Amino acid sequence: MVPFFASISCGKLDIIRSVNRFLVIIVFFAFPLFAETRPDMRGDATVDDVSRYVDVRLDLDRILYSPGQDIPVRYRVTNRGYRIFRLFPNEDARRSFQFLVEDKAGHEITPIEKPRTMRREDGGKPVRDLVGNAVKEIILHPGETFEKTIYLNDLYDFKPGEEYRVCAYFKPESDSEAVVRSRGWTRLRLERVKQAPLAESQDVVGDPGQGLSPEETVYLFLSAELKKNWSHYLKHLDLTRYITSYDRYALQFAGASDLERPDIIRKFSTYLTTRPSDQLKRFRITRTDYEKDRDGELATRGNAKVTVQADRDSDGFQVRYEYVFTLVRAEQPGFWKIVHVSARVMRQGQN
Repeated sequence: MVPFFASISCGKLDIIRSVNRFLVIIVFFAFPLFAETRPDMRGDATVDDVSRYVDVRLDLDRILYSPGQDIPVRYRVTNRGYRIFRLFPNEDARRSFQFLVEDKAGHEITPIEKPRTMRREDGGKPVRDLVGNAVKEIILHPGETFEKTIYLNDLYDFKPGEEYRVCAYFKPESDSEAVVRSRGWTRLRLERVKQAPLAESQDVVGDPGQGLSPEETVYLFLSAELKKNWSHYLKHLDLTRYITSYDRYALQFAGASDLERPDIIRKFSTYLTTRPSDQLKRFRITRTDYEKDRDGELATRGNAKVTVQADRDSDGFQVRYEYVFTLVRAEQPGFWKIVHVSARVMRQGQN
């Protein structure tokens, strides 16, 4: 009898062990189902689920910027999960796309008290619902990325010569306090303000207010052409060097003797002042560049280049040129002479 009851007891123990194993298997497979966050009332994943699978990064085109230059930063929101997420940021983008900016010492930079209006990438008006609220729903499928460009200089005043680091805090729901922090920090730096060269030290040799700068010289030179005041036009040129800009006369001048060259210069002057067509109508000086030495400083006796956009009428067509005039310092202190010009056609069309 003992062996019989012993066998019954062993059977009960085997049954209990089997039941326990079955319960463990059920719990093991059912636990993830209970652990998953449940959808909210709209059928969307909860904010906790979004913060788990949504990745936020900042992307800048470069690190170094000039003072006053726009600093566009791309806000990249990526779905790293396995389900579709529907995000509803606030109609005020500053409340959903937030930043933390610190200087090099780690001190937080305070945003502008009254920031400029955030710009829209498409330049259009926001979509509004029947109540009048701005509507923006972001639908992200697995692996998809939403990008929004925000100009940091609209929100913060950055100081020239300083370095900053930026991180983002994305608020996926306008009516929730939960946020998703960006991965890592993005660095940016502003160049120091370069002081403009003093006129008396760079353009004029002598007392301040005397002489003409390269830009003034070119302005008077082209103005004289507009007014057909040829005596004032020619006095700004070093004809013996300016002639090399015109191939037709440059070859003659280079192969001529010292006795023949004055006659070629007279013919060249006549050509410049009696052109029947290609009349100058308007011009605009766009920039002036000075020659620099190896240390990046303005050379004391260096040349200057003045860039000009000019419109001319030629046989019923209007042609826009870009001229680059090269000037050297004249013998008379404080003055410049034009020694070369290069030209390229920017645009042409019928009048």
